[in-house]
Amino acid sequence: MNPSDDLEVFIVAHDEDIVLAAEREGRFSCLPRYRYVFVGPRSCDRIRLDQRVIVARELSDNIEQYNATLVAFTAWYAIARNDVTAARFVSLLEYDADVRPDFHRATLDALSREDGIVGYVGFPVSHPMFLHATPLLARAIRHVYHVDVEDLVEHYLHSGAPDRWTATSNASMSLATLRDFVRWFEPTTSVFRHEAAAVHVHERAVFFYCLLRGLQNTLVPDVLEHRQERSHMALARPQFVARRLAEGPREKPRGRAGAPFLSIIVVAYDMLREVPRTLQSLQPGYQRGVTSDDYEVLVVDNGSRAPLSAARVESYGPNYRYIFHETNSRSPVGALNVAATQARGEALGLLIDGARMVTPGMLKWAIQGLRSFDNPVVSALGWHLGPDVQYVSAAAGYDRSTEDQLLASAGWEQDGYQLFAISALAGSSQGGLFQPIAESNSIFVPRNTFAAMGGFDERFDLEGGGYANVDFYYRACTLPGVDLVILLGEGSFHQFHEGVTTSGRGAEDLARLEAFARQYELLRGHPFAPPRTRPIYLGTVPPQALHCIAASAAMARNSSMDPTTGTLLDGRT
Repeated sequence: MNPSDDLEVFIVAHDEDIVLAAEREGRFSCLPRYRYVFVGPRSCDRIRLDQRVIVARELSDNIEQYNATLVAFTAWYAIARNDVTAARFVSLLEYDADVRPDFHRATLDALSREDGIVGYVGFPVSHPMFLHATPLLARAIRHVYHVDVEDLVEHYLHSGAPDRWTATSNASMSLATLRDFVRWFEPTTSVFRHEAAAVHVHERAVFFYCLLRGLQNTLVPDVLEHRQERSHMALARPQFVARRLAEGPREKPRGRAGAPFLSIIVVAYDMLREVPRTLQSLQPGYQRGVTSDDYEVLVVDNGSRAPLSAARVESYGPNYRYIFHETNSRSPVGALNVAATQARGEALGLLIDGARMVTPGMLKWAIQGLRSFDNPVVSALGWHLGPDVQYVSAAAGYDRSTEDQLLASAGWEQDGYQLFAISALAGSSQGGLFQPIAESNSIFVPRNTFAAMGGFDERFDLEGGGYANVDFYYRACTLPGVDLVILLGEGSFHQFHEGVTTSGRGAEDLARLEAFARQYELLRGHPFAPPRTRPIYLGTVPPQALHCIAASAAMARNSSMDPTTGTLLDGRT
């Protein structure tokens, strides 16, 4: 494929004279591939038949009729929601942008390196150009997603991140990212679609979208000049951020009347042996310090060949519900996202693998962590039942029968902390409690955080979800101002079921892991590395877990890396 076919440029215009003048002047002639998107109600009779012109209001899916104030966003919507390009990447430029000859090459280079949105002009986040539409946007995002945008700004400014907003009136991104942004942003337009100040609000929304999705908002300088830039720099003072930074913390919502605080989602696929133990480990009575009024358990079956029954799931208690997700997908990601839409709690507990039993204090401490911090992400480390990680144990003869005997002898039903005595740290938690972990199979987040992140990324469509859980955990742990809470004396314990990477078939397991890593790098633009967010530790340590604490401390002491900063002990990074 010709590299120029990877990127198509769309120029947004609202007047046919502008299009005709641009063509006469050859303003965009240095671009290998470009078209115009005509938006708004004005006449376009002189350009309608030009193959370089797309008339947004004539497309089958358009928002011209009711979003007249969102002039540029109507073009973004038109490209995202209609089959108008096969390019992998798209640029959406204003008609008064002047592009340099190296625009195409520099844009493709930036987009090929990492997943995100590219802009071409940088302003401080505290600059009025950014702040002008932010209160309007803040109201809309709070209304739709229950996320406090002003707090995001505050945390961002105090996080040490660059005080820079990459202006996105001219923006480039993958077509998949554009479609996802439009899906995320369009519901907010119901709040402000008739307000004149909304004309550029989607540009500010890109900044928050990137923060919440864990995407880069990359600046590519010196390849585009926007003719309005100088006038933008003359706008009034940054009252918004000054006012917000002077305010104290806001009271957090405490939950909706009649609804449980926490909704736990357990995804199952052909796990008739394993899921019952997982559900038993979530029951009141086994779980300490909570009642069935505090939480609900949603079991979502991902199209199993031998599915669970609703009656069996609901027999575990009045707070258990069953969902069958009809699908042919090998990935559990869609099932988990569907279940999240049916959850009633203010927070979500995410168990993407239904074969994982949990310890008796998991829910009590997760709820406390969620209620104690402003921007919580609560998680616990993972273990494998058996003498070693299960692909190693299985190669030495460990199987379901062996595990059944092991569990029967451990007395876990009377004291779930006995699971620590018959398990080994999972590969994703191999560094122990005091070094970064790659993922958690017991993640707890506020539901508005989950919604604002877009849930799990359904592009992770490989068997078992590939790195979907790894990706979600990384994005959650790196949100601005996040309070990452690690539960000290709790954990999830994986039962052997010949899983995607724990079957004991060494070459097959390794090949799958390599495929997962390749897909992650393709989607995110860089290899995976664990998040290095400084954690907060919460909980108590049962006697059975003391050896884990000691081993974790020894591993951290012997490591060349400070686990809370990502800094090597000799001062290098």
